[in-house]
Amino acid sequence: MQQTMPHNHLSSDTTEGIHQLTRRQLLQVSAGTLGLLATSGISLAALCPSVTTPPQTRGPFFPYDQVVSFPIREEDDESLPLILSNDNDLTFIKGKPGKAQGQIIYFRGQVLSGGTSDSKVCQTIPGATVLLWQANFSGRYNHKGDVSSPQHFPHPKTGKLIERVQDDYFQYWGKTVTDEQGYFLFKTILPSFYPAADDWYRPPHLHFSIQAKGHPEFVTQTYFKGDALPNIALIQDLNAKDWILRNPKISPTQQEQVIVEYAPDQAQNLQDGLVGTCQFLLAE
Repeated sequence: MQQTMPHNHLSSDTTEGIHQLTRRQLLQVSAGTLGLLATSGISLAALCPSVTTPPQTRGPFFPYDQVVSFPIREEDDESLPLILSNDNDLTFIKGKPGKAQGQIIYFRGQVLSGGTSDSKVCQTIPGATVLLWQANFSGRYNHKGDVSSPQHFPHPKTGKLIERVQDDYFQYWGKTVTDEQGYFLFKTILPSFYPAADDWYRPPHLHFSIQAKGHPEFVTQTYFKGDALPNIALIQDLNAKDWILRNPKISPTQQEQVIVEYAPDQAQNLQDGLVGTCQFLLAE
């Protein structure tokens, strides 16, 4: 049975600015960076995506409490589901001394409303709860359903065996809340690709669930591009062949919308990782 996530849990978080969304003060450094879009003199309407963000499958590895391989809970409130119990920095776990393995990345997002009338298009959505879950540096999820997947698999190009291992210092999932302009930020690592079928490797991707007042839950995935990323040629090849990303029901424009480019932060506020920026335009 799937665990229910009550909306009163999701809506109880409040914020006075995006820099207050994590105890680690991660967003304190980045609040100015996120605000650049809003203060650059370019109107929000001019920055809107041309199409709504495509929904995509939640996938089989959502971290419901009863199916995680090992629980990770940073918040003391045990009444909260695990998915709501961790913050937006997935690169380490509170109380553990180590750091997650892998290329550090920052995901900067903005949640917008995509109504059909001009007055509703690209209105920012404050107070939305954003959940992120993903595989680790070796393509493993913290999920009992992933235990039965191959623990070793051949590299799709070289044939070299790759071992899928757990990372005891990676958080695997996190939660944040959008600020009054709809912005949010996660710090995490680049997940690995992994085999989904005999002739299908899933490219590196991030899973998102967005819960906003007046909108049904929105679930999607984002993908990777950018010359600064390791193994970018392989990532591009896997993107091109992915059955979920390249679903014919998703238009080419929508497909490209969820392939996020990562590069060093030009403002040099986030110097320990690569930064990707994406807007989520939700349909009414």
